[in-house]
Amino acid sequence: MRNHFLFTVVLVIGIVGICSAATVPYSTDFSTDPGWVTDQPSNYYWNSTAGSYYIHNTNTYPDYYPNRYAGKTMSQPVDSFELRWDVNVTRCDWSSGLYFGVWDSSLQETSQGGEFIFAVIGRADGGHCISFDVAANGIGAEAGTYPGWSLNEWYTFKISYDSDTKIAALEVLDRDTAQSIWSSTLAVPGGGFTKNLQFLGSNLGMVGSHGYSGIDRNAVLEANLDNVQVIPEPATILLLTLGGIILRKKR
Repeated sequence: MRNHFLFTVVLVIGIVGICSAATVPYSTDFSTDPGWVTDQPSNYYWNSTAGSYYIHNTNTYPDYYPNRYAGKTMSQPVDSFELRWDVNVTRCDWSSGLYFGVWDSSLQETSQGGEFIFAVIGRADGGHCISFDVAANGIGAEAGTYPGWSLNEWYTFKISYDSDTKIAALEVLDRDTAQSIWSSTLAVPGGGFTKNLQFLGSNLGMVGSHGYSGIDRNAVLEANLDNVQVIPEPATILLLTLGGIILRKKR
């Protein structure tokens, strides 16, 4: 019994050390001003009353990158990680969308050498849609679906990336029921990222910026973001593993 106690104490101390070493790159519940940067402060701002972050995207072709962004440069680039956020869309015109994820500092699109992982919640020909995009080495990959998400409902998005396998994954859940409504995986092209992914946030540069004849240049999306967190994935897995060891020892 005494040995088990000593083992648990040492293990807990080790976990505390791991938690201290594996600092969470970013976390906010918007209970205080997150200090995000934006080029349109009238359309992207902290809503202190609601305790969330307000987004108003409008297609404004032909304004190109880097334009219409809001977010935060994290304290360190992410390697393997999980990014979580909650979103509630209150308006979504046809051809509008909200891009959210992690980007290199250029905020450029694929053809301009930008590298990123992001998810989109929006509306296209098939109705309300969700898509998942990655880009590296001048090559992009995308997956999408029409799962029938609803206005004025909260959804939880989870993006994860494994730097060893170069695989990115997205899962979207109904926040209230925790029911998964869609998931997808993508391999990062060209053998992985060559640039640091350190900018966390929203960018609308790929919607309404290409001059497609069908694009509604005045399409609007309005949304609220909440509970944004970036977690270093290897540390999370390790902590879960150590927790399992403790349970087995107690048994």
